Amino acid sequence: MPSANPSLLSGAIAAVLVIAVALFIVTGISPALLSGWLSLLLVAIVPTQIVYGALWNNARPQMITRLSQPWRGLMQLAISVIIGIPVAAFALWVPGGGSPNPFANMFLILSVPVTFWLVAVWQGWPCSLLFKNKGVLGIATLLLAYALTYLLFRTLFDFGCASGAPFYQSTLDPHGLLLAWYPLTAALAALTFMLMGILLDFWPASALAQRLPITGRQPLWALVVSLGVAVCTALLWLLFINVLQMDIVMFMVRICVCTIFGIFILLVIMQGVPSLSLPQPLRGLALIAIAVASGQLAFWGYGYLGRLTFGLATGAPGYALELWMASGMLSVTFPAMVLFAQYFAFWPMKRAAREFKE
Repeated sequence: MPSANPSLLSGAIAAVLVIAVALFIVTGISPALLSGWLSLLLVAIVPTQIVYGALWNNARPQMITRLSQPWRGLMQLAISVIIGIPVAAFALWVPGGGSPNPFANMFLILSVPVTFWLVAVWQGWPCSLLFKNKGVLGIATLLLAYALTYLLFRTLFDFGCASGAPFYQSTLDPHGLLLAWYPLTAALAALTFMLMGILLDFWPASALAQRLPITGRQPLWALVVSLGVAVCTALLWLLFINVLQMDIVMFMVRICVCTIFGIFILLVIMQGVPSLSLPQPLRGLALIAIAVASGQLAFWGYGYLGRLTFGLATGAPGYALELWMASGMLSVTFPAMVLFAQYFAFWPMKRAAREFKE
């Protein structure tokens, strides 16, 4: 995880700066470029960023840890790009058929919750049984994540509802079991609860592990946590989709994506808000409430800018505004957060603050 621990004020300032830069980027390019090539290239490096922070602890390769900023951050960025290029190429030519279309981008988006599940919940198991070297473990976990993602994509995703769209090609359509929006949304909903689990220190699974230590060992730990995530995801789905009859894409963006975005602010930029000293689950619930509120504020802010800048329409059939917001939050802003807080450890803001004190 990131090594820097900013104060609440400096973390808030950093969040505002990163979001402002990201908004400058997404409002300065066309929505087609944002949802196409830019999302393809940036989302391709997100799983590597997850492995870098959660499995490698920002310390691979070890020679990089001896570098000062900004060289350390630049080297980590270079490694992420080197790993991301073949991933982007695979997504472009295999699911996408040579175009940065929804086939390619949905495959890449799906790889993010799958990677997070393997890293944060399974903690690298079962690859950890075979590879003790952290560097090799990270690469093996990434390969497993993309293999599982491709299997899920080919099995579950069906794009038949888009048969009249310009991008659609029947030969590229996996013709899976479900309308493509459903497995993608379910995966993002599950990611929402996995991230909430981190805010809660995985309570109540962690409390159970204290009473029954065997449940804290892999693979039983991952099975317990995954079951809890699945139940919470099903309940959230039941409430918004079945009871409230919310549109599936609106649910994905407003509920799932925006909440994920709010949690990312707390976990990445605010470093989990270490200054909030409350016992679990009160601490986690308080952070979740902040994340939900932040996400809804972002939904309003990004939505306002999308309408103001591009006049994007909301809702079916195109969901232009919703997809623009989702791309802006998760395809651009999140990688920028990791780049600034994790790779560059808040440089040059941290250096400026130190010089000011001196």
